[in-house]
Amino acid sequence: MRFCPSCGSQLVFDTPQKTLATTTFAQEEDLSSRSYDTDFYPEVREEIITLLNELDKMRPALVRHKYDSSKDYWNELSSLVGMESVKEQLRNHIIDYNVQLVRKRSHPNLKIVSPFNCIFKGRPGTGKTTVARIVAGILKEEGIIDKGCCVEMDASSITSGWVGFSSKFARLAALESLGGVLFIDEAYSLLNAQGSKGSPGKEVIDTLTPLMENYRDKLIVIFAGYDKEMNELLEQTNPGFASRFKNDIHFDDYNAEEMLYIFLKFAESNYYRITESARARLFALLQIIESQKNENKRFANARTVRSLFETIRSRASIRMANDRKADYDLLTLDDIAIPLEELKSIGAI
Repeated sequence: MRFCPSCGSQLVFDTPQKTLATTTFAQEEDLSSRSYDTDFYPEVREEIITLLNELDKMRPALVRHKYDSSKDYWNELSSLVGMESVKEQLRNHIIDYNVQLVRKRSHPNLKIVSPFNCIFKGRPGTGKTTVARIVAGILKEEGIIDKGCCVEMDASSITSGWVGFSSKFARLAALESLGGVLFIDEAYSLLNAQGSKGSPGKEVIDTLTPLMENYRDKLIVIFAGYDKEMNELLEQTNPGFASRFKNDIHFDDYNAEEMLYIFLKFAESNYYRITESARARLFALLQIIESQKNENKRFANARTVRSLFETIRSRASIRMANDRKADYDLLTLDDIAIPLEELKSIGAI
């Protein structure tokens, strides 16, 4: 989506629309080897280095993805498997924000608040982390943020430790995110913030709340987790913090057809073909997995599909090793015939 260069008000989508395609993932960076003299805002660079030194090796894992100018982030969003509701909501947020920018030309005193602090709700493996990375790139392309980085942290990894540890790490993550997106997965782990003055979860929330206000033009925060747990988190945190998240975006589970597509992309990327009979059996198996997902606490969408692919690939390797005439690039019906206990062991059913 872009504005007309002549009038600045016409909204146009210039991204090809696709229904199913492969998901792309950015490479993770080694935090300890990065250069700190070019990547961050000058006014916070010194504090970032100080926090890194204070936390030293005790800090939990933090991954920072830089903006990649060679990518078309709108196209990456459109090409994700399924997620049509997610895509529509994100496009609508962009449209709303850009319309407000046009209105501000006529009303200079109009206060525009970033609509992109979001809650991503859904089960594991539904693409929440991937979408957060893409959102950072899109917002950079649209000129809403100026760096387009995406910093990822896992809330469960910082809800233990000495008093003050969690607040320092939360501040470090936020400062590294300026100009981009701070993505906090399993955010419901911060629930232990309630009722304990010095608890790690409360430290994180109390640290992020003023930062989200002071840097509202530079910092976008996305919390992610299960629907029920995320609702409980927002209900139990202070109203000032919860009010900063204006948008809930739900990530649906993949259906059998979408899981089949994901499996075939895994196979393709590993240079496998699959027979028609194996494909039909696989689809039937995925329909069973879909039908039992609500009773299966280990069901994890794309992660479950990956585990299934690895199991089938391993079975195929054993078959191939015992057959001198085997086509080493072909998955067959025999490879799909996985015993029930093996399916249970990988969490597929």
